Amino acid sequence: MGDPKTSATRRDRLVQLVAPPSVPVDAHGEWAAVETVIGTRLPNDYKQLVETYGWGEFCDFLYLRTPFGTSEHNGIEWQSSHLTGSPEEDRERYPHPLRAW
Repeated sequence: MGDPKTSATRRDRLVQLVAPPSVPVDAHGEWAAVETVIGTRLPNDYKQLVETYGWGEFCDFLYLRTPFGTSEHNGIEWQSSHLTGSPEEDRERYPHPLRAW
């Protein structure tokens, strides 16, 4: 994980540039339960981004999904059901490694 102080600074800068919604959609839930279901710990900066902005997109380019809520395009069930099941095919669809800020 990145330095918490650096992550906070970057998050603060993002909030200055892009005002978060007053009531973020599908932004809160039980992170421990999600991490148990997916079998890995999620980065703190992702959790903070979800809690700040909730489900949505930035400039029709970057889509922020959350593991919470009941939207037809959100929630841990939707995300886990849209993988191909083949690591090779998923790597083709998502070629870039995940990185913490």
